Amino acid sequence: MCRSRWLGRVLACASLTCWIVTASAYAQTAGSGNAPDSNATEYDGFISTALQAYDAGRFAEARSSFRRAHEIAPTARTLRTIGMCSFNLGDYVDALINLEAALSDTRKPLSADQRSHASDLISRSQVHIGRFKIRLTPADAVIWADGRPPPQLLTGEILLEPGRHELLAQASGHQPSKSMLQVDGGDRSTLEIVLGASPAANEVGSAPAAKSSIVATSEAPSPAASASSVAPSEHQSRTQAAIGYVALGLGGVSLVAFGVTTGLAASKESSLDTHCGNRECEPAYHDDVDTYDRYKLLSTVSLITGLVLVGTGVTLLLTQPDGSTEHAKSGQLTPMIGIGSIGLRGQL
Repeated sequence: MCRSRWLGRVLACASLTCWIVTASAYAQTAGSGNAPDSNATEYDGFISTALQAYDAGRFAEARSSFRRAHEIAPTARTLRTIGMCSFNLGDYVDALINLEAALSDTRKPLSADQRSHASDLISRSQVHIGRFKIRLTPADAVIWADGRPPPQLLTGEILLEPGRHELLAQASGHQPSKSMLQVDGGDRSTLEIVLGASPAANEVGSAPAAKSSIVATSEAPSPAASASSVAPSEHQSRTQAAIGYVALGLGGVSLVAFGVTTGLAASKESSLDTHCGNRECEPAYHDDVDTYDRYKLLSTVSLITGLVLVGTGVTLLLTQPDGSTEHAKSGQLTPMIGIGSIGLRGQL
């Protein structure tokens, strides 16, 4: 009796153990076995949609579907197709980011032909974009371009489209710095930005922007980019110089007009002296007298206007503030005024 009861308990425990193992296996299969199949189906759907859109030239739609597929199963090849779409859309910054990432990604890596194609698109994209290495002092400084973090490659290089950009560098305990950077397509250089220490320890963004030290080192064969801090005095100097040159030009035109009208008046006066005696003219010559008077008036007005404009232009050029970048680059231009001539002397 006892032996029979003991055997019954053993069989019950064995049955319970088998049921637990079977239920656990079923739960694992139900919980995880369907997920990969579902994801694979969704991935294939996005890839199919993307390829159809790409073949039809709808590159924005294709890029969106390729990105959805990349979110499900990120690989070097989805990065490459995203970069191809961006290149066709003229979004060269996004093209460079994705194509360079595709070359270094080890998940389903690119074939030799795909790597060659990606490298070719990278070279063609760089013609339209400025690419810069940034060296910040202190090393924990952060940089912003036009009020937002600039796009970056995996190498840490920032990408900027052609045009004028405002760079802001900030670091705790240092004066923030704003600088202007003129970017041309194909620029590739290293920018060194050194922040000056703050008199008192400041948190990032708590102090007004101050001038920083920026050195641009170009990298062959791409042309170097130029980074410069634009001071108000420099802008004022360029504006004053431009107004001065315009005034000189208009003054020169007025003086030429003075010479022409003076010559016409003298010619008309000579004709009237022949036909008018004792300062009296016959009615047939009254129109000539009116014409002579108009020439005299125009000659006088032109002379006064020319002298005023020339004097203004010379004064503006001689009194413009020092430190004008454009003035320094173009050499020292000096107004030159002589008898019957007006111009500038210097070296461009």
